[in-house]
Amino acid sequence: MKMAALYWLVFLGSLCIGTVESAGYLYRMPHHGDVCYYEDLKNAHFSYDEENCRRPQEWCYLHKCWTTCGSTRRQSPINLDTSEARRTKASFQLYNKDKRVPAFTYNNGHAPHFSVKLNETKRNITLKLKSVSGRNPNEEYILADLHIHLGKEKDVGSEHSIDGTFYPMEAHMVFYNSKYGDISQAKPKDDGLVVIGVMIKAKRGHDDDDDDNNDNDDEEEDDGYEKGDDKERSEWEAAWGHKYTYTRVCCHRNYGDYKHNGDGEDYFSKKCYKGNRKCKVRFARTLSHIMEKYYDKIKEYHHNEEEPKEIKDPEDLQCGEKPSDKTIQSECTRGGGHPEETYDIHCGISPVDVLPLDQRFYTYPGSLTTPPCYESVQWMVYKCPIKVSRKAFKALQHVEDAEKKPLNHHGVKRPIKINEFFNVSKNF
Repeated sequence: MKMAALYWLVFLGSLCIGTVESAGYLYRMPHHGDVCYYEDLKNAHFSYDEENCRRPQEWCYLHKCWTTCGSTRRQSPINLDTSEARRTKASFQLYNKDKRVPAFTYNNGHAPHFSVKLNETKRNITLKLKSVSGRNPNEEYILADLHIHLGKEKDVGSEHSIDGTFYPMEAHMVFYNSKYGDISQAKPKDDGLVVIGVMIKAKRGHDDDDDDNNDNDDEEEDDGYEKGDDKERSEWEAAWGHKYTYTRVCCHRNYGDYKHNGDGEDYFSKKCYKGNRKCKVRFARTLSHIMEKYYDKIKEYHHNEEEPKEIKDPEDLQCGEKPSDKTIQSECTRGGGHPEETYDIHCGISPVDVLPLDQRFYTYPGSLTTPPCYESVQWMVYKCPIKVSRKAFKALQHVEDAEKKPLNHHGVKRPIKINEFFNVSKNF
């Protein structure tokens, strides 16, 4: 009887189980008590709870497909030190960046994602990167996913830090190499992914502390290219029938031969720039609108998965080593169907929902920040943040995880990694 009570208490004590959608595995994960190793990948879990055996420091021991998480070669996130970064001509070209594409969102018990409906994109419009520094300039990377990280503390939620400073949130736009066909096949490849990271601040509320450590650093600007009320933003049907041009182009610099319509070259050159002092923080109206509306819709976490029937003792895991290609192909790569409950994003998504106007950025070869932690990512992290509404920030904080706790209970943020080898560049 005492033993049964003990098991029950352990079950109640399990917290904040993650999923691995942004890391390469799809959709929901059920909660499993105090399990510290998994035979079956579809049942595998990771956690951000430091009191849990599935905490970030132990990810490489949870499944044989996740051993790369223990690497010290090029794991992410890192602190981006401006004084140590090499100044180069780093650049990339982002095509169709002002276009809106169909997307859906869902709550996977870990963090809400906005996933592009790649098989439903009309008029052959794809959001793609080319000429990425550190990669073959002729290869294309297709946008597949947008998600946002946050922390336990409201001002310390970004995964990367810049000169030791964190921000409340960090958005990741995940692009995969088109030559691999889909994102699940691309993730293990050395040249498989490019991720654009953007720091996010939240507008100050009346009840905030006076010593908010970020708001004093940057100036705020109203860029004017996202003008329009909520009704206008929601009327995406018109864009479906025309040219997906509700959100205007943010920048022109370094974006190749993309043909702009409407405002002309002077407009774009004035709006896009490389700063040399303080960041001017753009208020991201459209992103705020999407966060406020859809995080509320997917706030509750629902699952109907079965508990694993058998958990064996861990085999001899090579923590820190990447699984063999044979293991990855046979056991670690899986596509996925769809989660049970999704919501279409009525206005779709666009990179300009997230991008800052200031085009200063850092770049380095790193990894996924969640299992399986493959070292396959070329990171492009913008120096300057954007800002969303306080309501949008709170909506993200209150989304439920797999244990029915708000995401900010443990945060969705991997600790900074210290690597043996790193090569950070900057374009400023």
